[in-house]
Amino acid sequence: PLAAQNCALEFNGAAQQDFNVAGSFTGKIKTVINNSSSTAGVNVLTNIILPDSLVFKIGYLFLNSSDVSISLLIQPGTTGFGSHAVTNGTGLFIIKNVAATPALFPVGRLVTQFNPVVLYWQSGSADIAVKVDSGLAPTVLFPGNAVNRVWRIKPANVPSALYTIFNYYAGDANAGFNYADSVQVGFHDGKTWNILPPVAGTTPGGVNPYSVPIPISIFTPGNLHPFAIGNLHAIVGLHHTISLSAIK
Repeated sequence: PLAAQNCALEFNGAAQQDFNVAGSFTGKIKTVINNSSSTAGVNVLTNIILPDSLVFKIGYLFLNSSDVSISLLIQPGTTGFGSHAVTNGTGLFIIKNVAATPALFPVGRLVTQFNPVVLYWQSGSADIAVKVDSGLAPTVLFPGNAVNRVWRIKPANVPSALYTIFNYYAGDANAGFNYADSVQVGFHDGKTWNILPPVAGTTPGGVNPYSVPIPISIFTPGNLHPFAIGNLHAIVGLHHTISLSAIK
């Protein structure tokens, strides 16, 4: 077991480095990504539970097919296009005991993509796992009018409504997307896309990143839920309800 108090494990090589923990990893040990090259990073080869905070300085944390869990105390440093968790496979970025204090999940599918999500519970606490993918799978009705990303969120349990802020940048959407127009957030239930309230749409905040805040109450504990963002009616189209009655 690697156990210590008030120390740090720092990755600071010039090339790609491997991170493989075969055994317990305990104690108050801060993990620092500080590669000397902004194009390099750390390859995660096993599921890892970091016992303390994770600090991004330079370089990337490539999750590959492994999950990385950290405590709620995350120190993002210069997290962004120069350094973030890369969800390039099935691996999930997990923050433990997320509560009412907003928690930043610094994720992107590639080193050139950064689509962080901020999550916090209305009340209570729970572990949350996140990844983001390029492309729209499952596809939406009009993908040309949508952000070309799918965020996947997996709560360990659901104590209350989850307040969510999705972030995207200019160039992240497909050609028909209007960055200044209202957007809808879609949730895929395993069969079809559904629009989350407000169905009338939300005006994105900010510019680069554009941010879309929305409370979500549809989670099933332990399931990985896909979410997408598009202009009005891009995800499921415009629905009309027709009522018919007949008498003899």
